[in-house]
Parts: sequence; structure tokens; C-alpha cells
Amino acid sequence: MTFRLDLRGPVAELTIDRPAKRNAISFGMWSSLPGLMDRVRADDGVRVLVVRGGEHFSAGADIGEFRELRAGAAGVARYSEAVAAGERALAGVGKPTIAAVDGFCVGGGCQLAVACDLRIAASDARFGITPAKLGIVYGFASTKRLVDLVGPAWTKQILYGAELLDAATALRIGLVNEVHDDVRVRAKELAEVIASRSWVSVRGARTIVDLIAEGGREDDGVRALYEEAAHSADYAEGVAAFLEKRPPRFPEAAAGYQVDMTQSETTQSETAQSETTQPGAHPINPDPPYAPGTPEPPDLDVDPEQFLEDDEKERRRRAGDVDEPA
Repeated sequence: MTFRLDLRGPVAELTIDRPAKRNAISFGMWSSLPGLMDRVRADDGVRVLVVRGGEHFSAGADIGEFRELRAGAAGVARYSEAVAAGERALAGVGKPTIAAVDGFCVGGGCQLAVACDLRIAASDARFGITPAKLGIVYGFASTKRLVDLVGPAWTKQILYGAELLDAATALRIGLVNEVHDDVRVRAKELAEVIASRSWVSVRGARTIVDLIAEGGREDDGVRALYEEAAHSADYAEGVAAFLEKRPPRFPEAAAGYQVDMTQSETTQSETAQSETTQPGAHPINPDPPYAPGTPEPPDLDVDPEQFLEDDEKERRRRAGDVDEPA
């Protein structure tokens, strides 16, 4: 399996579901993201999207595909555009997004998490962006998103060193918003809170924050948001609820989008999978061909266990605990 998209009233959930590969993200998975995000955007009942993995959020790109799909300049360009388009689709879905991160969140997995509005991490989560271990230059838009979160100096350290950061460090530098023992519960709780707020307010805030991040200024479009809010039913309900000392029930929520924590959820599931390949397309879950007798290359940005072992050896070497190799 690859991605699973579950539509649950106001809170949708996108699950990276490739556990045998530690949720490595294939070319086909990147390519499927724009279509999945179109479905989230088009569903008026969805207010928030939670993106999560399983034991690991994602250990990175499926490097096992690189020999075939990134062969030559044309292959590199095609692969890079699929990644960029998937990332743009998630970042531009137009609704609040929360990454719920357990385990390893490395390379392309970290790229997806950074493209979300908010990131909630488990206390044992590990983060890294590792193109410096592969001879790849990290993309401009992805780098900008990272700079916007952690600043230029930490972006340089993350990209130069390609080392893993623990959750405490990620929280301290602003890479994640919160650290919790039960990430899925906290992400769901936060998503439900956001979904219960005024959609006029949330949509306006997201638009303005994104505009500021892109270097924009207050313009007629922003002023139109103020005007819309001032004349909205949400505004009337919010003021009335405050004066009457009761929780607000915003009109869209009253029409069926209000989060009810006492009722069980109903779920519509859609799996982002394809059994057929269109002309010129690549299957979502390919088995890359290798010449007989050729060792299969690693299929992740990093092997997590080996990464930790190598990091520990490097730390000990720098501390003088082990001798340099002869």
C-alpha cells in the first residue's frame, strides 16, 4: 500500500502506508499527491488534514528507484518535478494541515512534514534532511520552507551535516510545534479544535500568514477578507455566544461540520493506489529492475539503524573515544 486518504467529516487523514519500506516515498506516491489534495480541497466538509505514518512517519525517498528514474538529465528533471508538485499540492491544499510524526522523519518524509502547517512529534521522533549524503542539491522551495521555520543558520546545519535531530532539538529550533507521547491523539485533538473554530477566521488567518511568508503585503485581497468576516454569520454568532456566555456554534458547524467529541466517527476511505500504468507514467508501487547479480541499492534516504550507528561512531571519534582508522 502507499497512501490512504480517509475522509472523516471535518478531519481528514492522509496515512503514509508502506511499512515494509519504512514508509519510503516512491515516485508514484509523489505523483499521486496532487490528485489526493484535489479531493481534500474539493470536499467542503473537510476542515483539517492530518498527515501521519505508522511506526515511522517516513524514512525518505525510495532510492531503489533512482537508477531507473533519475537516469540522465531528463530523468532527474521528471523525478524532481513530481516531488515538487506533490509538495506544492500539500502546502497549497488551502486547509490547515498537521503532520503527526512518530519515529523517523527523514529526507522526503521531512519534506512532507515541513510542507504542513503544523508538526506534532513523538518524544522519540528523529528528523533529518540528507541530500548531502547522496550528492543531491535540495530544492529551492523546500529550502525556503525550512528557512521560514528554523532560520538560515539551522537550515545550513541541517543541510550541511545531514545529521539526525532528536525531538527536543526539533522543538527548540522551531522545526516542530509540540512534542507528545501520543502523537496521534494530540494531532486528532488539535485538528478537532481547529475544525470547530470559525472557518472564516481560520481561512483568513492561513491566507494572510502564507502571504506574509511569501513577502506579500496587505492588499485589496486581504482587506476583502476583513470585509467578508465583518458581515459574516460567523461573526454574528461569535459575538452573540460571547455575550451569552456559551460556546459558539458557527453556521457551517451547525449544518453538520461541528466536531462532536461524544460520537464515534464515520470514515470514508480511499486508497491512493493504481493497478495499471498509463502510457508514459510510472506505477505507484514499482519493483525496479536490476541486472542479474547486481546488488540492490538501499531503498531509503538512510537506513535508520545504520544511521544511528554511524552517528554514534562519528560522535565518539570526534570526542577521541576511538582511534582514527589506519
